[in-house]
Amino acid sequence: MIIMLPIRPFIATAAAASAMGLPAVPAQATQQAAIPTLVGIRAAHHSGLDRLVFEFRGRAPAQRDVRYVTKLIADGSGHTVSAVGSALLQVRFGQADGHDDHGNVTYGPARRTYALPGVIQVVTTGDFEATLTFGVGLAKRVPFRVYTLTQPSRVVVDIATPYRTVPVRDYFLNMANHGIGRRPYTTAVQRPVIPPATSFGTLQRLFAGPPKPRRRKDCSSSAPQPPASAS
Repeated sequence: MIIMLPIRPFIATAAAASAMGLPAVPAQATQQAAIPTLVGIRAAHHSGLDRLVFEFRGRAPAQRDVRYVTKLIADGSGHTVSAVGSALLQVRFGQADGHDDHGNVTYGPARRTYALPGVIQVVTTGDFEATLTFGVGLAKRVPFRVYTLTQPSRVVVDIATPYRTVPVRDYFLNMANHGIGRRPYTTAVQRPVIPPATSFGTLQRLFAGPPKPRRRKDCSSSAPQPPASAS
């Protein structure tokens, strides 16, 4: 028995594309090409807040969810992901990617540390089925607001820092000196912590590790101010 398949819609689509001199592009490929790609994460302190910025190539993701959680869960595996902080903020983007066509990560390291009053760490918890998820370790649970900026496309999380901090010293291994046997083997750095629990804050920053060197225009203070209400 021969089964006849309905091919007229396909022929009509191909004929229309051919008549305009354009190649027929499958709808699925068009949809995938439109998915925003994360190309950078950065954070910096401004007056009264820490600003965390997710920059995308293309448009900003329409689906985004930012909330406090008790623990961070890796998408796909379901394993718990560790992050240093007294409060954990989960940032999730739907219909967004963090890798290119070859599977290479497009936004940098999966774990990064900041020497800021509020933001201690940002860790990747998922890039699975066009859903990007991150965990943010904070020094304290505080109010925040979320909004978008354009040119380039960015999703911004402003995290309030309505508290006083004092500088403390942490000591990290100096890998360059240690590798060639040159003293000192450690380097002292300053970190802002919330009093009176300065010992606890010092240990938190020590466990978080040293931050990576900052690159271009990390959260420039010239960024437009957010709207009155969060998106």
